[in-house]
Amino acid sequence: SFVVNGSVGDVTSPQIVNFSSMRYITLVSNIEGAGVLSGEGEYCTGDTVTIYASANDGYVFRNWTLDDVVVSYDTYYGFYASEDATYMANFEYLQQEELNSGWNWYSTYITVEGEDGLEMMKEGLGEDAVQIKNHSAFANYELGIWYGGLKEMSNEEMYMIKMSSPNTLEMTGTYDDPSSHPITLGTNWKWIGYPVNAAMSVD
Repeated sequence: SFVVNGSVGDVTSPQIVNFSSMRYITLVSNIEGAGVLSGEGEYCTGDTVTIYASANDGYVFRNWTLDDVVVSYDTYYGFYASEDATYMANFEYLQQEELNSGWNWYSTYITVEGEDGLEMMKEGLGEDAVQIKNHSAFANYELGIWYGGLKEMSNEEMYMIKMSSPNTLEMTGTYDDPSSHPITLGTNWKWIGYPVNAAMSVD
């Protein structure tokens, strides 16, 4: 505290005054509207900073990055303010589908091309799965083992999933752009995927 015309210390015993420079911490999200971020602001150099990310419905938090380097996988992250910095909260899209006992129609707007997508689906179905099939191949689950000719999945296809009991299937990842998946229709029946995360009219 300073007093007008006052003095602190003297020539033989001076008072040392320490000044701290200010550091500004900026928070951004990789997906606009994916979550709520807190902790952004101005801090004195050396202050403890705690930043926090909370995912909104339809998203899941993955990590914090600084200059494209992962610094934490926790929603809360604490550090000392040493420089101006911009931390990015990285989210992924979360698709949750309630599956009933018996047969269920299923398609996804999460990017799942290839074997990795099918493996994520199998893991999400867990012990309640019986069979996954598209119009030309299938994969059966029995005694902890998957077998069959279905080796990968696509956003352009619809699937039928048979469950022994109800379960919630969760798929996470990037949002697949529907415009990148034109679907060519030929003769006979087609199981068409629906890579969109919103309701649309049949028209």
